[in-house]
Amino acid sequence: MKGTRRTQGRDTATRCSRLCLGLALAVALTAVPAQAEAPTTRCTFQGIAPGFRAMRLDLPDGSDFLTLQLHSDRRTRPLNDESNWHLAEGIVVVDAASLDVAAHHVQYSGTAAPVIVAELDGERVVRQPAVAPDGPWVHSARRSRSGLPPGSYYVVAFGTGGPSEGALAQWWSASVYVEGSHPCQAAVAGETFDYDHTQFTGGTQVYAAGVGSAEDITLELQTQRPLVVGLMDAGAQGQAASTVSLDYDLPTTSGSMERGIAPFVSRAGTHNFTAHYRGAYPVIGISGASLELPDG
Repeated sequence: MKGTRRTQGRDTATRCSRLCLGLALAVALTAVPAQAEAPTTRCTFQGIAPGFRAMRLDLPDGSDFLTLQLHSDRRTRPLNDESNWHLAEGIVVVDAASLDVAAHHVQYSGTAAPVIVAELDGERVVRQPAVAPDGPWVHSARRSRSGLPPGSYYVVAFGTGGPSEGALAQWWSASVYVEGSHPCQAAVAGETFDYDHTQFTGGTQVYAAGVGSAEDITLELQTQRPLVVGLMDAGAQGQAASTVSLDYDLPTTSGSMERGIAPFVSRAGTHNFTAHYRGAYPVIGISGASLELPDG
């Protein structure tokens, strides 16, 4: 009997030890506070083209993530005229201190500009709107990042091209996702711009809605707005075997591009562009917005 009582005592002590250990572990686990997820801001900018939206992002601790999206697609049509043949859109994150592009997603889509142009030695002979079948292309470029370092940024979104009212009006839409809680929009004054190669002058150009040749045609864009954000496209519709190039001289930078699309950010002043092309379905576009600086 004594042996049995000792065994029962040891069993009871063991069960008590296990129970106490479990209770202690449960208390320890419940005492650890759960980490709250960082808030996320999603800002969506949209409207009928032409239009733009802007915001300022102040990130004293940076952001662990950054996502940019373009949502809209240009609708194809049986025929196009000068008012509805393309849609240019983009969303660009700009370092507020340096005006460097931190991230971007830009897109230029449509068909060959339905215009007939003849300009010889700088003298415009004809520029006449035409009607042409739709043959859509999409040129796009993006630079994504996993996050943003501490600092202040501007986020500028824009859409240009097409009529702004009626059944043919085009919508553009862009979104940004970033860590933290931020106001999505500030009231910013500004205006959009939208040019293509048929609006360049000063050189030699012969173009007929789908094929042409141009040398040293130029475009001058002047603005007193302190922030200029846009895209430059120098390419061709589809896989057309064309040579297309664009030289640019901006208040903040200069350079050249060939068969490509890229964003640009600049300051107030004169922006000069010089284009050259030869072959089928050339595409040259300069689109974006000049605006006041978004306030925090």
